[in-house]
Amino acid sequence: MSDQYRWVGSHAFRDHANDRVIEPGEELPEDIADQIAAAHPHDVEPIDEGGGGDPVGDMPPFPPQERTVEEIQDTLDEYDYPEDALEALEAAERDGKDRDTALDAITEARE
Repeated sequence: MSDQYRWVGSHAFRDHANDRVIEPGEELPEDIADQIAAAHPHDVEPIDEGGGGDPVGDMPPFPPQERTVEEIQDTLDEYDYPEDALEALEAAERDGKDRDTALDAITEARE
């Protein structure tokens, strides 16, 4: 059995071969999960095997250090992330570049 993953990229993943779109936060289909995870390791997060669909650890929905503040703001405006995802994103930003403007964008997303 392949591992289970959730797509957490900033944009939808387009699986052209199977004519489907996987939105951020959706579980990857088993038939392509390992292939997508190998090709896009920063855009997926493992899901626990308990069937609850909870991410393993405190992984942010995307790596903020790999994005500009404008890209972070755009992504946060486009998607409605849950509070735990925003907490993980804030922690990753503080541990990384610690940009005030990025932290402000995360705070705004909570409001």
